[in-house]
Amino acid sequence: MDVAEGVWLEVRGTRLAWGASPVELRANTSPDFETVRQEDDPGAIVFSWNDRILGGLPCQIRTTFESKYWPLKALRYLHLTLWPSPAIQSFQDKFAWTQRELIDRFGEPLFTSDDGGQGEAAWQLGKVVIRNRYFDEFGSFSEVLLFVGQA
Repeated sequence: MDVAEGVWLEVRGTRLAWGASPVELRANTSPDFETVRQEDDPGAIVFSWNDRILGGLPCQIRTTFESKYWPLKALRYLHLTLWPSPAIQSFQDKFAWTQRELIDRFGEPLFTSDDGGQGEAAWQLGKVVIRNRYFDEFGSFSEVLLFVGQA
């Protein structure tokens, strides 16, 4: 899997290219959802796509521009919410499933940790970092993040 230039949306047959502006993304790969946040981060633009990526993984792909927390003007990160089998119920099991899928595609991670309540693993692929993580207590989540360094 090559993520050096961006992430391929397999159903659409197009790429979310690193460094693309919101205008370029709208023109080349129109998001399924676009929201301008009002309350906690006024003016932040959130794009979301539902597709398959990285060799068939179904997921929602999300990114944010113009955030007061990270005021990006170009695509530098993607937040992935993977959709495993409905039989997978716990965040820890989803983390393990995601871990296996990412290892199949990218090899062993640089590091991995899992104490049963939270876990994380990371891969470095050139300028792209992939982080798989979960937290299974108050405020639970499971996510995969892709970041690209400056060109």
